[in-house]
Amino acid sequence: MAILCALDFGNTRIKYGIYNHAKSPKYGFIPYDDGALDIFLKENNPSDGIFCHTKTLDEEILSLLYASNFKNINEFQKLGFKNLYKSPLTLGQDRKAVLSAISQKENLINGGLIIDLGTCATFDYLDSSLNYYGGNIAPGLRMRLRAMHEFTSKLPLVEPIADWKMIGSDTQTALVAGAMSGLLNEIKGYIRHFDQPSSVFLTGGDAVYFINRVENCIFAPNLVLDGLVHCFNLNK
Repeated sequence: MAILCALDFGNTRIKYGIYNHAKSPKYGFIPYDDGALDIFLKENNPSDGIFCHTKTLDEEILSLLYASNFKNINEFQKLGFKNLYKSPLTLGQDRKAVLSAISQKENLINGGLIIDLGTCATFDYLDSSLNYYGGNIAPGLRMRLRAMHEFTSKLPLVEPIADWKMIGSDTQTALVAGAMSGLLNEIKGYIRHFDQPSSVFLTGGDAVYFINRVENCIFAPNLVLDGLVHCFNLNK
């Protein structure tokens, strides 16, 4: 049976999706350890594959992918949306994927806003005619926390917490609240700016910290992978 594999090479790990017609998609992560990707491909033996990357991939990984019949999203012409970015060739591959994913969604009468909370936070808007004019890139949650630690002499490095408060009560919680409340207010500000878009999609590794604090949004943790697959099927 034909198996399609989608791979998203992020800054810290590789996210995968395994798709076939007989089963629901299977999602997971692959570390950047030596040999881990090779073992994964041999175990799953996909018929075809598509990938995107936000970090530069070395020749060994690229050779392994192309030998396994993978294609990069940049090799495809059809994306499902009209790319009107002033520098279309510089649009990130993961951003292309999420835009492709929501281009197939229904009820985009007032457009769709995609908020991807990873190493960076990206905000991309697709209008009701599936036109993409651009989006914004901002520091992600952990980047904010690390910056406060690395650019000061006394502030500690802290981790995000699930039950964070809007106002901190000591240095540790003030750092967490400052970074997380600030990002939350950014998210709400973009939603207001686009006048309550029909659909707001929240994705990325840190989306779990915000999903219960943003009303009427769709939690879509696998949006990049599903978008890669949609793009692959458009170009068959």
